[in-house]
Amino acid sequence: MGAEQPYNLKLLEEELGVGVEMARGSDAEIRWVDVVKVSGWVMDGESKKGMEMRRNARHIQQLMKAATGVEGRMKWSSVTTLKDFMQVALFDN
Repeated sequence: MGAEQPYNLKLLEEELGVGVEMARGSDAEIRWVDVVKVSGWVMDGESKKGMEMRRNARHIQQLMKAATGVEGRMKWSSVTTLKDFMQVALFDN
């Protein structure tokens, strides 16, 4: 179940700019103090990285809303919608 996690992290952190790596490897431990620290700088209104991540998240939100509807109706399957979103998100920057 965890085999795809490094790929998911790379996509979220490096490609889409909305993720932060907290730990690596099967024996890695994530402590609550680390979560508080990282979420603090991500959510901080003054942090350049945090502002960039929030801007990227808003952009992705808009892309996903646009990919899920045509004239107010849902279109196609969720697989097609996700494919459309990824095409726009990764190649339309």
